[in-house]
Amino acid sequence: MVFALFKKPDPIPPAIYDQIVEQARSVLFFTHFGVPDTLNGRYEMVALHVALVCRRMRSDNESVAALSQDVFDTFITEMDRTYREMGIGDTTVPKKMKTLGEIFYGRAKTLDECIDGEAGLLAGVYERNVVERPEDAAKLEAYAIAADKHLKTIDDVAILNGEVSFPKPGDVL
Repeated sequence: MVFALFKKPDPIPPAIYDQIVEQARSVLFFTHFGVPDTLNGRYEMVALHVALVCRRMRSDNESVAALSQDVFDTFITEMDRTYREMGIGDTTVPKKMKTLGEIFYGRAKTLDECIDGEAGLLAGVYERNVVERPEDAAKLEAYAIAADKHLKTIDDVAILNGEVSFPKPGDVL
């Protein structure tokens, strides 16, 4: 038990999270997909990509499924750290994290429903909550569907080695 304190952290979840953030920060989301370059807009893009990766990691392979939880935990840790760096007080952070969690799970559920057959659902959420123009919301939904298809082509071994990739946002336009 005491030796767990000296255990090296697994570098794979942060490596995957870094790839997620790099994709989520693509300037095209903010210039051609109508996502505002705000804290909320950036959160939406990171949350979308975390949800897509976690969706891909739902697997019969127990190691991949466990890694999904570790990637999600990294996301939550980074959101918490970001709030604290912004100067949000210790008593307020848990409330904000709860709100972010509710938003994330709502978006992830809608993402699943959209990709699994109910086209337009995700676009509707983005139109109401993120972008200003309906055509931008439809582009984001098309991107999410393309990214989901792309992520399915990545094999479990690559994922366990910390390798994920996404389509270029410009290819969806």
